[in-house]
Amino acid sequence: SAVESFMVNDKNKLVELNKKFDREIISFGYLKESIEIIAYTYHM
Repeated sequence: SAVESFMVNDKNKLVELNKKFDREIISFGYLKESIEIIAYTYHM
């Protein structure tokens, strides 16, 4: 039915959003870590 296919589409969009969000969180984590490493290096 139309409602079912709409729900499936919505679920796929959610999965895509989650993937995108995960990538952004991961890259933010890397960024934060590199900043901490740089800060630590400069303090030595």
